[in-house]
Amino acid sequence: MKNNIFKFEDLCFILLTFIFSWTAWLILIGSGISSASQDNPLLLLWFLGQLGPGLSAIICSILFRKKLGLKFFNKKSKGLEIGSKSTTSSFKLVLVSISFPLIWLIPSIVYSIFISKAEFIISPVLLTMNLIPAFIFSFTEELGWRGFLFRNISTRLSIYKGSIIIGLIWAIWHLPILYFSSFKDPNQFIFFLSTYIPTLVLWSIIFGWLFKASNQSILAVTISHTLFTVSYNLMMPFISVSVISASILPMTTILIIVMYIISKKILHF
Repeated sequence: MKNNIFKFEDLCFILLTFIFSWTAWLILIGSGISSASQDNPLLLLWFLGQLGPGLSAIICSILFRKKLGLKFFNKKSKGLEIGSKSTTSSFKLVLVSISFPLIWLIPSIVYSIFISKAEFIISPVLLTMNLIPAFIFSFTEELGWRGFLFRNISTRLSIYKGSIIIGLIWAIWHLPILYFSSFKDPNQFIFFLSTYIPTLVLWSIIFGWLFKASNQSILAVTISHTLFTVSYNLMMPFISVSVISASILPMTTILIIVMYIISKKILHF
């Protein structure tokens, strides 16, 4: 049993997460409405589905830990701290958490200005509209993926192995809502996934590393996850999905790897 990647409670978390999220999202897809339908009440299913990881983690912590979910998650999450618990280290970690997701915007801005000649405008209103819900849903995701699942399996696997496994599960979990929000052509969707899934696995490694480096702070990964989502949402209106798949995601992946190597030296972790 000690050699198993997943324990029973981990499998229950994964199953509940997919049941909660995919039920909501598949009903949404089956309804036939468009993601552009701003005033359709069924769009609430989009948001309800994103709560799946957090709700599942809280339920599983109550069932298996016999404690209230949030108390369990906060037990070891003591804020933005690294080994020495110094203010300088915490400040560096905040900078790294912010810097990684903003890398998304570099290829997008370069493409918009020098290739497509389109205006890449980040309005304060659009930024605010994306930032608030992105933080809420990033927190509920991280409560589950890192706060519950990664914390469990990282006791049996290395950061990298655990993060890769979670990254693949995380990518599969996204499939229905990705298809609903951006695609109608299955072939285009499959091509998009060929670069999106490796990128998401890479982000899972980054988030797992940040989670460990911050003494298991859900806040640290939530900050990074929020800006990761916002950056992605901001570039979508200006750049076609095909360009994102063929150019932006591969370019971003290279930049993230370089940033990761630099950050490890900065944080000495």
